[in-house]
Amino acid sequence: MSATEQLTNLAEMVRARAKTRGDAVAFEFEGRQTSFAEFDRNTNQVANALIALGIKPHERITYLGKNGDIYFELLMGAMKANVVMAPVNWRLAGPEVAFIVEDCKARVLFDGRRRAGMAGFYGMA
Repeated sequence: MSATEQLTNLAEMVRARAKTRGDAVAFEFEGRQTSFAEFDRNTNQVANALIALGIKPHERITYLGKNGDIYFELLMGAMKANVVMAPVNWRLAGPEVAFIVEDCKARVLFDGRRRAGMAGFYGMA
């Protein structure tokens, strides 16, 4: 990317860093390091999975959990798919979570509290 090119969104930043600094560490979480190239690849997989699930541009998904590597990969993947992610505080009570998910008309709830390598997900009506 030349000095005169401007990034217009965060998803473009992920792509640009993967090209210019692919092997550099983008972030580290709980002992796991993720390079910019891996971050770009993972967020592309998230975007493609959202599209394959039938999530349309501007529709909403939710994430229930703490901040971490999965959160940021889901957030950037949603941006790449032009999908809105509504994070839900993991400390809320069940009825509060249900209200937020229903109110924002989320198509999918990703449950980041399940740490089995991936967030669990639940399709919504």
